[in-house]
Amino acid sequence: EPDLQKVDPSSLPTIPTAPPSVEQPIDIASPSVTETLLPADFKPSRQTAALERTEFDAQGLPISWELQVATFSTQDRADQIASELRNKGHKAYVSPVTIASEMVYQVRIGPKMQVQRLL
Repeated sequence: EPDLQKVDPSSLPTIPTAPPSVEQPIDIASPSVTETLLPADFKPSRQTAALERTEFDAQGLPISWELQVATFSTQDRADQIASELRNKGHKAYVSPVTIASEMVYQVRIGPKMQVQRLL
């Protein structure tokens, strides 16, 4: 148990307090503008993404593009590569396909509405 002792508050040192200061009014100067802004001598370039438009086919459906990245004989390897691509921000998926009576697994990314975004 701690040893507590009673102390007479009048025996404690006092901290001197300064009298309240008289507030001086602050002279607020109004800002004066001496600079003149000149118009830019160039037009900002437009972003290419804003200019790209989706194309439509004869039936009015959007034309989209996909990129085949690889083909594997095992689905496990195809799933592994697709997962790595998804971790890098791509829309990747595995598509099973039969070629010459053999099942293979294609890894694709897409769809994208502009072919340039796949390349």
